Amino acid sequence: MNQNYNNNEVEIYDSRMCQPRYPLTEAPCPERGDIDYRDVMNMSADGGYVEQQGVVLGAITTSFQVIRQLYRANKGTLSTAGGIIKSIFGFLWKKQTVQDQWREFMEAVEILIAKEISEQVISEALAQLKGLEEILIVYQDLLDDLATDPSNLNLQAAVRTQAIAVHDFFIYTMPQLSESGYEVQQLVAYAEAANLHLAFLRDFVMFGQRQWGFEAKTVETYYGYLKTRIQVYTDHCVNTYNKGLEQTKNLMGSINPKDYKKYPYLEPFANSDTNHYQKVLQWNVWNDFRRDMTIMVLDLVVVWPTYDPRVYTNVEGVEIELSREVYSTAYNRYGSSTDMGDWKNWEIFETSVVRPPHLVSFLTRLDIQKKKYDTAPTNTKLDQYDGVINVLNTIGSTSTWDDGFAPISKSEYRTTTQIPGAYINGINIVSGRLPCNLSFTTNSSGTHGVGNCFGHQQPHYRLSATILHHRLSYVNGMDDNFSGYYSQWGIAAWGFGWVHESLKTSNIIHATRNSLIPAVKARILTNGATVIKGPGSTGGDLVKLPAASGDLQVRMTMTREVAKNYRVRIRYAAASKAELFVGKWTTNWAATATISLAATYSGSLTYSAFKFVDVPFNIYTGESTFSFELRNNSGGPVLIDRVEFIPIEGNLDEYEAKQSLETAWKAVNALFTNGPKSTLRLDATDYDVNQAACKVYDMSDDMYVKEKMCLLDHVKYAKRLSPTRNLLKYGDFESSYWLGEDGWQANNNVTVMSDGSDCNGCSLNMPGANVIEENVVPTYVYQKVDESKLKPYTRYLVRGFVRNSKDLELFVSRYGKEVHANFPLSLIDTCNQQSAMTNKSEMMVPLANDTDEEKQNFVFHIDVGEIYPKADLGIGVGFKISSTSGRAQLENLEVIEANPLTGTALTRVKKREQKWKREMEQKCARVEPIVIAAIEATDSLFTDARKNRLTPTTMMQNIINAERKVKAIPYVYDSVFEDVSGINYAIFQQLQLDIGKAVGLYNSKNMIQNGDFSNGLSNWNATAGADVQEQDGNPYILAISQWDANVSQEVCVQPERGYVLRVTARKEGSGKGYVTLSDCTEENTETVTFTSDEMVATPRPPVRPKRPVEPGICDTTRYGESFGIVPEMNPMMNEQSEIYGTGSCSCGCGSTIHTPSTTYQAQAYESQPSMPNMNRSSSDYITKTIEIFPETNRLRIEIGETGGTFFVESVELTCMED
Repeated sequence: MNQNYNNNEVEIYDSRMCQPRYPLTEAPCPERGDIDYRDVMNMSADGGYVEQQGVVLGAITTSFQVIRQLYRANKGTLSTAGGIIKSIFGFLWKKQTVQDQWREFMEAVEILIAKEISEQVISEALAQLKGLEEILIVYQDLLDDLATDPSNLNLQAAVRTQAIAVHDFFIYTMPQLSESGYEVQQLVAYAEAANLHLAFLRDFVMFGQRQWGFEAKTVETYYGYLKTRIQVYTDHCVNTYNKGLEQTKNLMGSINPKDYKKYPYLEPFANSDTNHYQKVLQWNVWNDFRRDMTIMVLDLVVVWPTYDPRVYTNVEGVEIELSREVYSTAYNRYGSSTDMGDWKNWEIFETSVVRPPHLVSFLTRLDIQKKKYDTAPTNTKLDQYDGVINVLNTIGSTSTWDDGFAPISKSEYRTTTQIPGAYINGINIVSGRLPCNLSFTTNSSGTHGVGNCFGHQQPHYRLSATILHHRLSYVNGMDDNFSGYYSQWGIAAWGFGWVHESLKTSNIIHATRNSLIPAVKARILTNGATVIKGPGSTGGDLVKLPAASGDLQVRMTMTREVAKNYRVRIRYAAASKAELFVGKWTTNWAATATISLAATYSGSLTYSAFKFVDVPFNIYTGESTFSFELRNNSGGPVLIDRVEFIPIEGNLDEYEAKQSLETAWKAVNALFTNGPKSTLRLDATDYDVNQAACKVYDMSDDMYVKEKMCLLDHVKYAKRLSPTRNLLKYGDFESSYWLGEDGWQANNNVTVMSDGSDCNGCSLNMPGANVIEENVVPTYVYQKVDESKLKPYTRYLVRGFVRNSKDLELFVSRYGKEVHANFPLSLIDTCNQQSAMTNKSEMMVPLANDTDEEKQNFVFHIDVGEIYPKADLGIGVGFKISSTSGRAQLENLEVIEANPLTGTALTRVKKREQKWKREMEQKCARVEPIVIAAIEATDSLFTDARKNRLTPTTMMQNIINAERKVKAIPYVYDSVFEDVSGINYAIFQQLQLDIGKAVGLYNSKNMIQNGDFSNGLSNWNATAGADVQEQDGNPYILAISQWDANVSQEVCVQPERGYVLRVTARKEGSGKGYVTLSDCTEENTETVTFTSDEMVATPRPPVRPKRPVEPGICDTTRYGESFGIVPEMNPMMNEQSEIYGTGSCSCGCGSTIHTPSTTYQAQAYESQPSMPNMNRSSSDYITKTIEIFPETNRLRIEIGETGGTFFVESVELTCMED
């Protein structure tokens, strides 16, 4: 089968012979059966190459025997512990050549890739396999003993001990069957050993608890091993197969058609046409590896998914069908000395002869066409093969089509030999310079010869193109110009395609076994559906379905064995979510459904890319044939591997009720740890509890009533347990108190929704961001777990469900933003946050397929080091949507304790904590001066710590300056959630209250209304030429630009008191600006003037002594954990403010006059006073003061100027205190 050993299936031809003596594979002689090819070697050929061929053929023969046993495994094998291993053990360890079979596996691949394997590597592997043989023999013997005495506890204990030893031995052995640099050569041995390991793990899961006495949790652990190992072994085999296939390309340059020891059938023809023969030989290197390793490795891999006994529960077994097509070794040549063109490489033979991915088809007839040539001067009749036509049909179709090599000559010059194509299982070739005789053998009508061509060619060689346990599916060829034979064109090289004997000519639904029907056995594909190359692990190609709403894409014709009910499931892969329509059609739609498919992979089609989805209706095979049809309505594309029909035994209602009971028990059991159902499993989420409840409620009310009541008790108890371990309050959003100080913070119309069912719970609906006055206000929800709830040096899990999300961000924080994720889920590397990256490896994102909306569950961890009660770091959990088109629904959010930190995790959190402390110290150093400056500026406004009286010198400008310093305090709010308090929120809020109190006191003391012009010219009498406008960053500046303009206001006063007027203003241009204060008499008038060239400093109020802050801002016991107000810094913070008394003016005008108070009064000012503008700048403004002692009960303030422009920032009139 490989160019290195083709010689021994070659024989000098005797025209009287009708059968080849030494076929490449099994000869078409039914009496031979599964004979070992080494028994029919032509020992007269070169011994070395005969031995090589024997090695490869021996390995293939054993592989066929193993695969046959597995594909035909029945109830007796599958329902017995050790049954699978026992059925194939004798093929792998033969009585007389114990370890030779494993050596043969390795040497066979060594021959295929012409790369030797180290004898030491072989010896070490064989030593391990010897140990494996012995440990499996003990295992089998113990199982046999236990089968005779199943209740013997000592035997059960012995089996348990041996079972663990067997698994451990496999774990140790498998790496030695994939030694670095020799993975390809060891691949067949690796696959056979992997098959034994998986068969053993299947035994463990099926019989470990009920026959061997293992605890349920141990069996669960080994079930996890089984699922993991199926994936690991499958991916290794496929990847290594592809690696080896690429390595064969390195052999192309060393092919020599003149090496007649390897290729005796080319002697002496290759002497003159070396290049033309070489291309076929190069293709053989590639194809022989592909074919032989498909048979020895990939066909075995196909079985492994069926070893999962919880997916394949039917002990009657499965009907596996291999749909892949393999090709025989090719002979002879193509191309010509005058017409090479693109034929200069071997790939042209691959693309010309081998069919691209296609639906399974079967030969109904094969037409071989020949042309007769009259050669002058002898007029010898020389036939040449002129064309080949495959008459094909797909399964279930009555129509056929032609494919193959179109005839070269005109019809009148050729003859056609028709061969029944029903089951051709043998091909013999007689060849000289090129093929000159073909004969085909069928299982029903004997041998069909196709004449002689070039009868004078000498010598003639007998060759075979048969592949054991296969049937012919396709024939094609390439032509050549035979320059030595009158320059005539004809088929010079043949390609023969074969399908495995397991592939049935109809889609039979078996009566008792699971029927695994490849999707490529469809009758027809339409509307964009295509066949694509399979990944190697599926036993054939795949059907690809792009979105094609409204039109059917796949129609499969099914044939029943008996009328029966079946469950149906589909094995598929999808790069994105999709909606798959499925239906049963007879004369109309008997049943239809649309199934939501989740995305299963991105990138390569590894084993894990394929998932199962159940068809939500059962099929009754009342009709002898029916159609099963598929369509991808949206999304995808979807790749369909196969459709599986699982027989339902007994009454359908009873079956469905039992299935519901088993499903509910499985869901409920999965919530609890082993033993009494008193503790929830760590990985059991609140969502899982809800889903388990759904499954219980879905059970029938008429059957298994007691079981349903018991399950309801369990699931209700689980629902009570779930919130007790959740550190988030109202994580299920089922309470009406979910929003508020005791729960979540939220904004922007975040609401709770419920579908009204008893078990699905509530979800939090987050709309997109709002736009308010052209500002985008993100939507958010946030909650912090209190520090008091946390344990030191402990890992916590943050998890939940997100549905139908767009532009949603998740933040989980403690020492920083440890987790930042976008939904649909992807991690973002938060700068300088190493823990965000470490979470990548532990993020779990399974995709649900039970809803038509995108749904993701997430699990992240966050590690807690020391506990800081005063800082109350806690764990912050927040979701945010910053785009107006965003959306999300949140369900079952949890923060739960996972486990104490140890090892590297403990070291990591300590380092992270130290880094956080250093950052906090640096932050303290930056913030402390700012906070102290704000505190001092605010305190300086008041007479004492009670802060109920302003100092006599406090002006509005002082309040504004203090406000600026308060607003300069950083870290007041969270950097992500703008409404969530930051570490300086408390001190900021307290100082803001002090500023508000100062403004209230100031407003109650200032007798001039609207003295800062924040309400324009309200309360002022103004003429033209006066206006309030923005200047110097302050939007409220009185500007007088005409000499005749005037602004004035009168207030009521008490004649016995003195009053102080303070004016803050500046002058531009010529002239003067002035403010006049009078009691409406000519004798008592005071004026303050401003000019543009004045350089008078603004009077500053006396600075109060700096209040000591003990301990300092960054003291670890007070500030090292957070910034904030310290109560003892303001011992009078709860005292009431002093106000200035009021009374009625004695002139009868009804105005209110202000008097200073010497007592503290209640209700000093409104809790939310009207705040002046705090963003003004006082650059170049000058404050001047004048005093007056009025003799009347009225004072008049008049503002004007004599030229240029006069800018007034504020005017204040206060009563002097005693």
